[in-house]
Amino acid sequence: MKKILLFICFLILAKNFSFCDEPGLSFSGYFQSGTGILHIISNEAISNTSYAGKSTLRLNFVNNDTGLAKLDGSVDFNILYGLYTGIYAMQSNGILIGKEALLTMDIRKLYLVLKAELFDFYIGRQLIKFGEGLVFSPLNPFSTIDFTDVNFTRLGVDGIRIRFQLSDLAYLEALTLPTSDFTNSDIAGRLGFNLSGWDISFASFYRGKYDYISGGFSFKGDLILGLYGEFVYHYKSETNNFWNTMIGMDYSFLDKFIVRMEYYYHSFETNDLSIYEIINSPIYPFVSKHYLLYQLVFTPTLIDSLYLSYIDNLMNESLLLMFSYQRNLYQNVNLIFNVRYLRKDLTGLEMIDFDNLYYSLEFNVRY
Repeated sequence: MKKILLFICFLILAKNFSFCDEPGLSFSGYFQSGTGILHIISNEAISNTSYAGKSTLRLNFVNNDTGLAKLDGSVDFNILYGLYTGIYAMQSNGILIGKEALLTMDIRKLYLVLKAELFDFYIGRQLIKFGEGLVFSPLNPFSTIDFTDVNFTRLGVDGIRIRFQLSDLAYLEALTLPTSDFTNSDIAGRLGFNLSGWDISFASFYRGKYDYISGGFSFKGDLILGLYGEFVYHYKSETNNFWNTMIGMDYSFLDKFIVRMEYYYHSFETNDLSIYEIINSPIYPFVSKHYLLYQLVFTPTLIDSLYLSYIDNLMNESLLLMFSYQRNLYQNVNLIFNVRYLRKDLTGLEMIDFDNLYYSLEFNVRY
């Protein structure tokens, strides 16, 4: 409750305050509300059915004059219904506003950029993108993925980052994600440049929680198809090291279709580890060695969009399939139909021996 009230007070003060000449903030966002049904499927039969609903007010804001400094934020105010109430009540500091209704707040990003002559200085909750992968990104282990989103959006992390623009085609940046116990903090650096139309970057990082020193590279360019990839080597000792890699492609055609595919592999050995050790290892949540992502985006008309995403664990029968149909009903009003099917345990831990099917109908109003 205190967290929500403090943030509302912050917005009221910031509305009339700026670091630059033109005061105030500009706001945008949306309100989205809908309801869904979740089926638990065991032994090829529906064993349980639950209701789950969600209403979200997303508030995006940025200061009007960003010449010398930029304040950028995105916050979700959620009301969760039905099954979601029980799932999130123990995980968040939300407010129970009914028998099966929970009010929560999610700060997706909230950071300040100070623009000096030679560099930009970022502090706060921000989106970190070190790699090129949509889902599988060995070079970007810092942020987590929203697996309920058909586009696999990433969540912001709390950190400090400094970026030097070396030229129009090159940059250097460093970041730290500090914790109260500094030995568990993350530090990283990256050098990126464009060479003959290809985006190339080299990065190294140390993640205190895992005590690995890591280094690797990424690339992205066009050879008829869009090609991108990443490779990272992780070292702790002579007998404790591994590597992981991702290769991806995307292709658009007929001005209506976008096709994307990613393959992921890691050499980390889990045979002698407990479940707890695996969950707290640097390869979680992709514990199995081989994964494949397929994604198709189809826009048949200006008002219709269809999204299909599929992640396959190639080491067992688990998979994640998501479908979304979005139709613009009127200007800023959209209808969204979602389906999500999860077979067994996608992580590879094999702790879940049932499937679940979720489908929902939602309305979205942008402002």
